Amino acid sequence: DTTQPAFPVSIDSVRIDQAQLEFADLSLTPQFGTYINSLSGVINGVSTDATAVAQLELDGKVDDYGSAKIRGSLQPFNATEFTDVKLSFKNLEMNRLTPYSGKFAGRRIDAGKLSVDLEYKIKQRQLAGENKFMINKLKLGDKIDSADAADLPLDLAIAILEDSDGLIDLDLPISGSLDDPQFSYGSIVWKAIKNVLTKIVTSPFRALGKLFGADSEKLEAIVFEPGSAALMPPEQEKLKVISEALSQRQTLNLGIVPAYDSAADTRALQESAIRRQVAEEIGIKLEAGQQPGPIDLQNKQTQTAIDDLYNTLTKKSLLKKLAAKLEKPKAGHYEEILEKLTTSIVISEPDLQALAKARAEAIQQALVAAGIATARLHSEAPVKSAVVDNNIPTKLTLDVKGSTSKAAETTTSKPDAPEKSGPATPAAITN
Repeated sequence: DTTQPAFPVSIDSVRIDQAQLEFADLSLTPQFGTYINSLSGVINGVSTDATAVAQLELDGKVDDYGSAKIRGSLQPFNATEFTDVKLSFKNLEMNRLTPYSGKFAGRRIDAGKLSVDLEYKIKQRQLAGENKFMINKLKLGDKIDSADAADLPLDLAIAILEDSDGLIDLDLPISGSLDDPQFSYGSIVWKAIKNVLTKIVTSPFRALGKLFGADSEKLEAIVFEPGSAALMPPEQEKLKVISEALSQRQTLNLGIVPAYDSAADTRALQESAIRRQVAEEIGIKLEAGQQPGPIDLQNKQTQTAIDDLYNTLTKKSLLKKLAAKLEKPKAGHYEEILEKLTTSIVISEPDLQALAKARAEAIQQALVAAGIATARLHSEAPVKSAVVDNNIPTKLTLDVKGSTSKAAETTTSKPDAPEKSGPATPAAITN
């Protein structure tokens, strides 16, 4: 029978005691290698029979204080056709992985401990693996020149992944064909790591949202109603999540990019100013921060107030004022002059920038009240933005302490309230 091996072998049980197992990756420069020593355990069912499956149960040490545990089954003389093995390594020194980190990440590993649980299945030369990494107090070192290294802000990615105890918990599935001429176990693992890190640094708030169970799509901006610097309840909830994330990620700093929309904010500030002027003309005294509310054009007092404001605006003579009082207003009269009064109010670029700064200040105050140190918050120069779903978004950014040139100082002086940013009276229009 040609299917039978030339020299059939069948061993019920093999006991291993105090052996050494070497793992080497010769594709790296410098080459990587490590030893599992004091390896002991049992392999049952070793056979050259193509249908036979051996059972593994091995334990050993890695270097001085690391441990290794191997469990599973495989076809010992045909492992690329069937392998189902779980490997567990605990307390490994990460600086020994510098050949990998140097080639694929362009950085040396100075310190850190690694524990990893691996589960690999090979069936008909196709590899599918699950990797669960637990990294403790990882510290990256100097850069290493490598053509294969991804240009990524690794410090930011680590700051997002690392919790307050210095732990990184990472799940990385991998797959590949053993027939691929470029197949390399190290390359596959680091490619998976690169993909994860790329997603983190390109969408850091999405990564934070997933870690903290929030709506990650919206954490990257706090939105405000046009003309307002008040935090709406949904935005307060987002800032609560962000403050919790920053509390758990102590090496992260938050940047605030104050924003305004010229058209929407100008109109909203004009409407707020004219409401206040009409209220004052009627004789309503508003408390600090109190809103005047909408203008009732059916109210006689309101109509008189609007006429008086318009007469002042147009510098109408006493005779014309008296004549106007004797005439019956035409349809739409009050709507028309109210619009003219509104658009006559001058909102300057500094007014809009002051509104943007007030929004940044509101965000900062909410985070400080939640326990975030002001040194970890910084505000950029105001920028023009665009309305999104009838709101103006103020973007947020993340960076790592000491890794950027961005100013760490935050604005401590409170800008003028946006409602008062317009002039006390409308600009004059000659009649």
